[in-house]
Amino acid sequence: MGFAIRDWYVSEDARYMAATIYGEARGESLEGQVAVAFVIRNRSATRNMTPREVVLQPFQFSCWNPYDPNRPICEQVVDRWDEMFRRLRGVRQCWWVAVGVMAGLLCDPTNGATHYLTKRLYFSELCPDWAHRLTERAHIGKHIFLGEA
Repeated sequence: MGFAIRDWYVSEDARYMAATIYGEARGESLEGQVAVAFVIRNRSATRNMTPREVVLQPFQFSCWNPYDPNRPICEQVVDRWDEMFRRLRGVRQCWWVAVGVMAGLLCDPTNGATHYLTKRLYFSELCPDWAHRLTERAHIGKHIFLGEA
């Protein structure tokens, strides 16, 4: 038996995943948002961690970095959930994406990716070394999605 909608609404994992999708990909297409959600899910599965634990790992999702301008927004989404859910259509959409991914209702457009970064960063001199040690899995919107070979 699965979760009821109310269970997903109060789920801390769904809230943190939705806040992260909102912070990382609110300007992306629905497919781009689903892709970010699957990176969270894929890491959660491969690292035996909850989605909340995954997104709050230091320096893994930039919207949670200490000085990132999106961090206060993400914190508000989590801390003032009822208000933000009612007020912001984008938060509601990101929550539906999170629930769809966690409930197994959506397909993974990233082909199992566990990492992503912007195409701009990937093709620049500032690209982190770890990115080129991984295999490209998908190009979606402004991001490249990567995973182990």
